[in-house]
Amino acid sequence: METPGDHILIEGTGAAVMALAKLLGARANTTIWLDEPEPMQGAGLILLLNSATLALLDEVFSLRASVEQSAHAIFRQLTPWGRPRETEDAAPALAIEAASLHRLMWEATVGPALRVNRRPGMNCTWEIEARDAGTAPRDDLLKAGQRVGLQCSVKLLSCPSHVSTLEDLAGGWLRLLPLGGDRAVLQAVVPNIWDTAPHTTLRSLLSRSRHIAPLVDRLTGPARQFPVAPTFHSEPARRRDLFVGNAALKQDPLCGNETEQSLRSGILAAATINAASELPDERDGLLDHYRMRLTKAFRTHLKACVDFYGSSRHPNIWQHEASAMQTALKAVDHTDRLEPEPPFRLNGFRLERSG
Repeated sequence: METPGDHILIEGTGAAVMALAKLLGARANTTIWLDEPEPMQGAGLILLLNSATLALLDEVFSLRASVEQSAHAIFRQLTPWGRPRETEDAAPALAIEAASLHRLMWEATVGPALRVNRRPGMNCTWEIEARDAGTAPRDDLLKAGQRVGLQCSVKLLSCPSHVSTLEDLAGGWLRLLPLGGDRAVLQAVVPNIWDTAPHTTLRSLLSRSRHIAPLVDRLTGPARQFPVAPTFHSEPARRRDLFVGNAALKQDPLCGNETEQSLRSGILAAATINAASELPDERDGLLDHYRMRLTKAFRTHLKACVDFYGSSRHPNIWQHEASAMQTALKAVDHTDRLEPEPPFRLNGFRLERSG
Protein backbone atom coordinates (compact mmCIF):
# COMPACT_ATOMS: atom_id res chain seq x y z
CA MET A 1 0.00 0.00 0.00
CA GLU A 2 1.44 3.35 -1.06
CA THR A 3 1.71 6.28 1.32
CA PRO A 4 -0.79 9.15 1.02
CA GLY A 5 0.22 12.61 -0.13
CA ASP A 6 1.98 13.86 -3.28
CA HIS A 7 3.59 11.33 -5.61
CA ILE A 8 6.15 12.68 -8.10
CA LEU A 9 7.42 10.58 -11.00
CA ILE A 10 10.77 11.59 -12.53
CA GLU A 11 11.85 10.20 -15.91
CA GLY A 12 15.59 10.51 -16.52
CA THR A 13 18.64 11.29 -14.44
CA GLY A 14 21.21 14.06 -14.09
CA ALA A 15 21.96 17.18 -12.06
CA ALA A 16 18.46 18.68 -12.43
CA VAL A 17 16.81 15.46 -11.26
CA MET A 18 19.01 15.15 -8.20
CA ALA A 19 18.57 18.80 -7.20
CA LEU A 20 14.79 18.40 -7.58
CA ALA A 21 14.71 15.14 -5.62
CA LYS A 22 16.96 16.52 -2.89
CA LEU A 23 14.80 19.59 -2.34
CA LEU A 24 11.45 17.82 -2.60
CA GLY A 25 12.61 14.88 -0.51
CA ALA A 26 12.53 17.13 2.54
CA ARG A 27 8.77 17.78 2.15
CA ALA A 28 6.28 16.03 4.36
CA ASN A 29 3.90 13.55 2.72
CA THR A 30 5.88 13.40 -0.52
CA THR A 31 7.03 10.30 -2.37
CA ILE A 32 9.45 10.58 -5.30
CA TRP A 33 9.77 7.83 -7.91
CA LEU A 34 13.01 7.89 -9.93
CA ASP A 35 15.78 5.78 -11.38
CA GLU A 36 19.28 5.54 -9.97
CA PRO A 37 21.92 6.87 -12.41
CA GLU A 38 23.77 4.16 -14.30
CA PRO A 39 27.23 3.63 -12.74
CA MET A 40 28.95 4.53 -16.03
CA GLN A 41 26.64 7.41 -16.98
CA GLY A 42 28.94 10.28 -17.95
CA ALA A 43 32.06 8.09 -17.77
CA GLY A 44 34.91 9.79 -19.57
CA LEU A 45 32.98 13.03 -20.11
CA ILE A 46 34.78 15.92 -18.43
CA LEU A 47 32.79 18.87 -17.08
CA LEU A 48 34.26 22.27 -16.25
CA LEU A 49 32.59 23.75 -13.18
CA ASN A 50 32.80 27.48 -12.45
CA SER A 51 32.52 29.09 -9.03
CA ALA A 52 28.76 29.71 -9.41
CA THR A 53 28.16 26.01 -10.13
CA LEU A 54 30.26 24.97 -7.15
CA ALA A 55 28.27 27.35 -4.93
CA LEU A 56 24.99 25.79 -6.11
CA LEU A 57 26.30 22.26 -5.50
CA ASP A 58 27.20 23.31 -1.99
CA GLU A 59 23.88 25.04 -1.30
CA VAL A 60 21.80 22.07 -2.46
CA PHE A 61 23.98 19.08 -1.56
CA SER A 62 26.74 20.43 0.76
CA LEU A 63 29.28 19.04 -1.69
CA ARG A 64 31.99 21.70 -1.98
CA ALA A 65 34.71 19.74 -0.19
CA SER A 66 33.89 16.44 -1.92
CA VAL A 67 33.84 18.02 -5.39
CA GLU A 68 37.11 19.85 -4.79
CA GLN A 69 38.75 16.59 -3.70
CA SER A 70 37.50 14.77 -6.82
CA ALA A 71 38.31 17.49 -9.36
CA HIS A 72 41.37 19.09 -10.94
CA ALA A 73 41.76 22.85 -10.50
CA ILE A 74 42.16 25.15 -13.53
CA PHE A 75 43.54 28.55 -12.52
CA ARG A 76 44.06 30.12 -15.94
CA GLN A 77 42.34 29.81 -19.30
CA LEU A 78 44.28 30.77 -22.42
CA THR A 79 41.96 32.07 -25.13
CA PRO A 80 42.32 33.19 -28.77
CA TRP A 81 41.83 36.81 -27.72
CA GLY A 82 45.26 37.55 -26.30
CA ARG A 83 46.18 37.73 -22.63
CA PRO A 84 45.64 34.71 -20.34
CA ARG A 85 42.35 35.04 -18.51
CA GLU A 86 42.25 34.38 -14.79
CA THR A 87 39.25 32.32 -13.74
CA GLU A 88 36.25 34.12 -12.28
CA ASP A 89 36.72 35.74 -8.86
CA ALA A 90 40.30 34.38 -8.73
CA ALA A 91 38.73 31.02 -7.83
CA PRO A 92 39.74 28.02 -9.91
CA ALA A 93 37.44 26.28 -12.32
CA LEU A 94 37.20 22.56 -11.61
CA ALA A 95 37.53 19.79 -14.20
CA ILE A 96 35.65 16.69 -13.06
CA GLU A 97 34.35 13.54 -14.70
CA ALA A 98 30.56 13.66 -15.07
CA ALA A 99 30.21 10.16 -13.61
CA SER A 100 32.08 11.20 -10.46
CA LEU A 101 29.91 14.29 -10.00
CA HIS A 102 26.71 12.30 -10.54
CA ARG A 103 27.80 9.75 -7.97
CA LEU A 104 28.49 12.44 -5.36
CA MET A 105 25.13 14.11 -5.97
CA TRP A 106 23.28 10.80 -5.84
CA GLU A 107 24.87 9.82 -2.52
CA ALA A 108 23.76 13.18 -1.10
CA THR A 109 20.22 12.79 -2.51
CA VAL A 110 19.17 9.31 -1.37
CA GLY A 111 16.63 9.49 1.44
CA PRO A 112 13.44 7.89 2.79
CA ALA A 113 11.14 9.80 0.41
CA LEU A 114 12.71 8.16 -2.65
CA ARG A 115 11.38 5.04 -4.38
CA VAL A 116 14.32 3.98 -6.53
CA ASN A 117 14.04 1.95 -9.76
CA ARG A 118 10.32 1.36 -9.19
CA ARG A 119 7.13 2.65 -10.78
CA PRO A 120 4.04 3.92 -8.95
CA GLY A 121 0.77 2.02 -9.23
CA MET A 122 -1.26 5.23 -9.40
CA ASN A 123 -1.56 8.56 -11.14
CA CYS A 124 1.06 10.97 -9.86
CA THR A 125 0.60 14.54 -8.72
CA TRP A 126 3.47 15.63 -10.97
CA GLU A 127 5.43 13.97 -13.77
CA ILE A 128 8.92 15.31 -14.48
CA GLU A 129 10.70 14.74 -17.81
CA ALA A 130 14.49 14.99 -17.66
CA ARG A 131 15.58 12.74 -20.52
CA ASP A 132 17.76 14.38 -23.17
CA ALA A 133 15.79 15.17 -26.30
CA GLY A 134 18.50 13.62 -28.53
CA THR A 135 19.09 14.48 -32.18
CA ALA A 136 15.82 13.44 -33.85
CA PRO A 137 13.66 16.31 -35.23
CA ARG A 138 10.73 17.17 -32.95
CA ASP A 139 7.93 19.70 -33.33
CA ASP A 140 8.10 20.69 -29.65
CA LEU A 141 11.86 21.32 -29.63
CA LEU A 142 13.52 24.52 -30.80
CA LYS A 143 17.05 23.78 -32.01
CA ALA A 144 19.62 26.54 -32.49
CA GLY A 145 22.01 24.74 -34.83
CA GLN A 146 23.52 21.35 -35.59
CA ARG A 147 27.07 21.66 -34.29
CA VAL A 148 28.78 18.66 -32.75
CA GLY A 149 31.11 18.23 -29.76
CA LEU A 150 34.03 15.81 -29.72
CA GLN A 151 36.14 14.61 -26.80
CA CYS A 152 39.10 12.27 -26.39
CA SER A 153 41.65 11.67 -23.66
CA VAL A 154 45.26 12.54 -24.54
CA LYS A 155 48.77 12.11 -23.18
CA LEU A 156 50.70 15.33 -22.82
CA LEU A 157 54.28 16.08 -23.76
CA SER A 158 54.31 19.16 -21.55
CA CYS A 159 51.68 21.53 -20.27
CA PRO A 160 51.16 23.73 -17.23
CA SER A 161 48.94 21.45 -15.17
CA HIS A 162 46.48 24.18 -14.12
CA VAL A 163 46.05 26.02 -17.44
CA SER A 164 43.42 25.25 -20.10
CA THR A 165 43.79 26.39 -23.70
CA LEU A 166 41.10 27.31 -26.24
CA GLU A 167 42.02 27.69 -29.90
CA ASP A 168 39.99 29.09 -32.82
CA LEU A 169 40.78 27.04 -35.94
CA ALA A 170 39.56 26.90 -39.52
CA GLY A 171 37.80 23.59 -38.77
CA GLY A 172 36.27 24.48 -35.40
CA TRP A 173 37.06 25.27 -31.77
CA LEU A 174 39.64 23.16 -29.94
CA ARG A 175 40.14 23.09 -26.16
CA LEU A 176 42.69 21.30 -23.99
CA LEU A 177 41.79 20.59 -20.35
CA PRO A 178 44.62 19.22 -18.19
CA LEU A 179 43.68 16.67 -15.54
CA GLY A 180 46.98 16.45 -13.67
CA GLY A 181 50.29 14.81 -14.55
CA ASP A 182 50.46 13.96 -18.24
CA ARG A 183 46.69 13.41 -18.54
CA ALA A 184 44.29 15.74 -20.31
CA VAL A 185 41.18 15.75 -22.46
CA LEU A 186 40.94 17.27 -25.90
CA GLN A 187 37.55 18.78 -26.68
CA ALA A 188 36.29 20.26 -29.93
CA VAL A 189 33.17 21.85 -31.39
CA VAL A 190 32.77 21.54 -35.15
CA PRO A 191 29.99 22.42 -37.64
CA ASN A 192 27.17 20.08 -38.51
CA ILE A 193 29.14 17.08 -39.76
CA TRP A 194 28.78 13.83 -37.84
CA ASP A 195 32.03 11.95 -38.38
CA THR A 196 32.02 8.16 -38.27
CA ALA A 197 35.68 8.43 -37.25
CA PRO A 198 35.88 11.33 -34.76
CA HIS A 199 39.58 10.61 -34.17
CA THR A 200 40.12 11.75 -37.76
CA THR A 201 38.45 15.10 -37.08
CA LEU A 202 40.46 15.67 -33.90
CA ARG A 203 43.74 14.83 -35.65
CA SER A 204 42.81 17.20 -38.47
CA LEU A 205 42.21 20.01 -35.98
CA LEU A 206 45.49 19.24 -34.22
CA SER A 207 47.31 19.47 -37.55
CA ARG A 208 46.12 23.10 -37.83
CA SER A 209 46.85 23.97 -34.21
CA ARG A 210 49.70 26.28 -33.19
CA HIS A 211 49.20 26.31 -29.42
CA ILE A 212 47.64 22.99 -28.40
CA ALA A 213 49.35 20.57 -30.82
CA PRO A 214 52.88 21.12 -29.39
CA LEU A 215 51.56 20.07 -25.95
CA VAL A 216 49.96 16.77 -27.06
CA ASP A 217 51.87 13.51 -27.40
CA ARG A 218 49.00 11.35 -28.66
CA LEU A 219 45.32 10.51 -28.38
CA THR A 220 44.94 7.74 -25.82
CA GLY A 221 41.29 6.75 -25.64
CA PRO A 222 38.10 6.34 -27.65
CA ALA A 223 36.67 9.56 -29.03
CA ARG A 224 33.05 10.42 -28.38
CA GLN A 225 30.78 12.81 -30.22
CA PHE A 226 27.56 14.44 -29.08
CA PRO A 227 25.23 17.30 -30.09
CA VAL A 228 26.08 20.62 -28.46
CA ALA A 229 23.78 23.15 -30.15
CA PRO A 230 21.35 24.82 -27.71
CA THR A 231 17.82 23.41 -27.59
CA PHE A 232 14.64 24.56 -25.86
CA HIS A 233 11.35 22.77 -25.24
CA SER A 234 8.52 24.93 -26.54
CA GLU A 235 6.19 23.93 -23.68
CA PRO A 236 8.33 23.12 -20.60
CA ALA A 237 5.40 23.39 -18.15
CA ARG A 238 1.95 21.85 -18.41
CA ARG A 239 -0.82 21.26 -15.90
CA ARG A 240 1.03 18.50 -14.04
CA ASP A 241 4.12 18.03 -16.20
CA LEU A 242 7.45 19.83 -15.97
CA PHE A 243 10.52 19.48 -18.20
CA VAL A 244 13.87 19.99 -16.44
CA GLY A 245 17.57 19.87 -17.27
CA ASN A 246 18.50 19.16 -20.88
CA ALA A 247 14.93 18.10 -21.62
CA ALA A 248 13.90 21.72 -21.08
CA LEU A 249 16.97 23.77 -22.01
CA LYS A 250 20.33 22.55 -23.26
CA GLN A 251 23.33 24.87 -23.41
CA ASP A 252 26.34 24.96 -25.71
CA PRO A 253 29.25 24.01 -23.39
CA LEU A 254 31.56 26.60 -24.96
CA CYS A 255 29.21 29.47 -24.10
CA GLY A 256 27.53 28.34 -20.90
CA ASN A 257 27.63 25.86 -18.08
CA GLU A 258 25.27 22.93 -18.59
CA THR A 259 25.61 21.71 -15.00
CA GLU A 260 24.78 25.13 -13.55
CA GLN A 261 21.73 25.51 -15.80
CA SER A 262 20.53 21.99 -14.95
CA LEU A 263 20.84 22.69 -11.23
CA ARG A 264 18.95 25.96 -11.60
CA SER A 265 16.12 24.29 -13.52
CA GLY A 266 15.85 21.59 -10.82
CA ILE A 267 15.74 24.26 -8.11
CA LEU A 268 13.10 26.24 -10.00
CA ALA A 269 11.00 23.11 -10.63
CA ALA A 270 11.10 22.18 -6.93
CA ALA A 271 10.11 25.72 -5.95
CA THR A 272 7.25 25.66 -8.48
CA ILE A 273 5.91 22.35 -7.13
CA ASN A 274 6.16 23.56 -3.53
CA ALA A 275 4.43 26.85 -4.32
CA ALA A 276 1.66 25.11 -6.29
CA SER A 277 0.96 22.95 -3.22
CA GLU A 278 0.82 25.99 -0.94
CA LEU A 279 -1.08 28.20 -3.42
CA PRO A 280 -3.29 25.84 -5.48
CA ASP A 281 -5.29 28.73 -6.98
CA GLU A 282 -2.05 30.18 -8.39
CA ARG A 283 -0.98 27.04 -10.24
CA ASP A 284 -1.43 28.48 -13.75
CA GLY A 285 0.53 31.62 -12.87
CA LEU A 286 3.31 29.54 -11.33
CA LEU A 287 3.58 27.43 -14.50
CA ASP A 288 3.68 30.62 -16.58
CA HIS A 289 6.50 31.86 -14.36
CA TYR A 290 8.42 28.60 -14.90
CA ARG A 291 8.04 28.91 -18.68
CA MET A 292 9.10 32.54 -18.67
CA ARG A 293 12.17 31.99 -16.52
CA LEU A 294 13.39 29.23 -18.83
CA THR A 295 12.61 31.31 -21.92
CA LYS A 296 14.65 34.22 -20.57
CA ALA A 297 17.53 31.89 -19.68
CA PHE A 298 17.48 30.42 -23.20
CA ARG A 299 17.45 33.86 -24.82
CA THR A 300 20.36 35.06 -22.66
CA HIS A 301 22.34 31.95 -23.57
CA LEU A 302 21.59 32.34 -27.29
CA LYS A 303 22.86 35.92 -27.24
CA ALA A 304 26.09 34.74 -25.59
CA CYS A 305 26.44 32.07 -28.28
CA VAL A 306 25.86 34.60 -31.08
CA ASP A 307 28.59 36.84 -29.64
CA PHE A 308 31.00 33.93 -29.09
CA TYR A 309 30.72 32.37 -32.55
CA GLY A 310 30.64 35.84 -34.11
CA SER A 311 34.08 36.45 -32.58
CA SER A 312 35.61 33.55 -34.54
CA ARG A 313 38.36 34.36 -37.03
CA HIS A 314 36.65 31.85 -39.34
CA PRO A 315 33.02 33.07 -39.51
CA ASN A 316 32.33 31.31 -42.82
CA ILE A 317 32.26 27.84 -41.21
CA TRP A 318 29.70 29.02 -38.65
CA GLN A 319 27.26 30.68 -41.08
CA HIS A 320 24.63 27.95 -40.74
CA GLU A 321 24.90 28.01 -36.94
CA ALA A 322 24.67 31.81 -36.84
CA SER A 323 21.51 31.74 -38.97
CA ALA A 324 19.94 29.00 -36.81
CA MET A 325 20.68 30.95 -33.63
CA GLN A 326 19.17 34.16 -35.02
CA THR A 327 16.03 32.25 -36.05
CA ALA A 328 15.75 30.77 -32.55
CA LEU A 329 16.23 34.21 -31.00
CA LYS A 330 13.38 35.64 -33.05
CA ALA A 331 11.15 32.75 -31.97
CA VAL A 332 11.76 33.23 -28.24
CA ASP A 333 11.60 37.03 -28.49
CA HIS A 334 8.17 36.73 -30.14
CA THR A 335 6.93 34.35 -27.44
CA ASP A 336 8.27 36.50 -24.62
CA ARG A 337 6.58 39.67 -25.91
CA LEU A 338 3.19 37.96 -25.88
CA GLU A 339 3.25 36.96 -22.20
CA PRO A 340 2.88 39.31 -19.20
CA GLU A 341 5.35 38.96 -16.34
CA PRO A 342 3.90 36.62 -13.65
CA PRO A 343 3.96 38.15 -10.14
CA PHE A 344 6.51 35.75 -8.61
CA ARG A 345 10.19 35.77 -7.75
CA LEU A 346 12.59 33.07 -6.60
CA ASN A 347 14.01 33.73 -3.15
CA GLY A 348 16.55 31.04 -2.35
CA PHE A 349 14.68 27.79 -2.91
CA ARG A 350 11.18 29.31 -2.55
CA LEU A 351 8.88 31.12 -4.93
CA GLU A 352 7.23 34.19 -3.46
CA ARG A 353 4.82 36.80 -4.74
CA SER A 354 6.70 39.86 -5.96
CA GLY A 355 5.68 43.39 -5.07
